[in-house]
Amino acid sequence: MKKYFWLIIFLSVFFGGCKSTQFNEEVKDKNNGYNERLYAEALNAIENNSFVMEIDKATFRSGSTAYLFSHLNFIEVDGKHGVIQVAFDTYRPTPNGLGGITVDGNIYGVKFSKNEKGKVSYAYSVQGISVSAQVLITLYAGGNYAAATVSPNFNSNKIYFSGRIVSINESNIFKGRSN
Repeated sequence: MKKYFWLIIFLSVFFGGCKSTQFNEEVKDKNNGYNERLYAEALNAIENNSFVMEIDKATFRSGSTAYLFSHLNFIEVDGKHGVIQVAFDTYRPTPNGLGGITVDGNIYGVKFSKNEKGKVSYAYSVQGISVSAQVLITLYAGGNYAAATVSPNFNSNKIYFSGRIVSINESNIFKGRSN
């Protein structure tokens, strides 16, 4: 009797595991197709110089991290025009009226590269009214998730951002006042 009991337990665990593995592979295949579509859309937007990186996390030079609202924090490129906006949750008045700064200006020195693994680098400089900065955006293969480094030209306070890249038409951003 004990032999049959253990045999039934073994077979149910074995076949139950096979079924879940098959299900997990189907889900993984579905997700890979979705992620590849997101990557293709993001790559197309970058190649057309018409995209928004909606930022959801900022890391500062000291290593501290801030999680941000992606509709208020973004990097936008539209042809030769660029916007960098950072808005922190603060009660103090700030230049853009949202709790941070908005750099709105012209883009120059654009450099685009893509390696054989699909990693895309997009570097440029933006010149606003009172601030200029260098921006390096890296899009990783397999989705629309990207990382960016913003280096102001007048000091060494680099900020590292992470978020997702979407086309301007698909973005959901709110722009504050420019400096």
